[in-house]
Amino acid sequence: MYRYSWTEFGSDFKKITKRLRGSAWKFTSIYCASPGGMPLAVCLSIYLGIPIQKDPPSDQNKKHELVYDSELLVVDDVANTGLTLGALHLAGFFIVTLFRNPEGNVTPNIYMHDKDTRYILFPWQSEKAKVKA
Repeated sequence: MYRYSWTEFGSDFKKITKRLRGSAWKFTSIYCASPGGMPLAVCLSIYLGIPIQKDPPSDQNKKHELVYDSELLVVDDVANTGLTLGALHLAGFFIVTLFRNPEGNVTPNIYMHDKDTRYILFPWQSEKAKVKA
């Protein structure tokens, strides 16, 4: 198990915001792809001054069909197998994560670390979270 700390999160957050500020992308909202990404989404929302939206953009007539929005920032903690982020990645959304699985199906636009085979215990999780994952 790898214990990711609040100190590491703070350092990674600064790097992410620097890269976002230096990019040509202009975001008007954030979509958090999973509960694990919520701490990063909240921090980015406050820092960038943009809201978090509850649902991914979809066609109003076809609720499960994604509609691309170039101003939407997608955030998660880990891009692992691609099950959560895969459809958003294929639709072309800009994705930011703390970790990515180099053997996974999704490479985020911005990520801070490659994940190895160990379970990552984030500081906002309890030890019991590992048992459920």
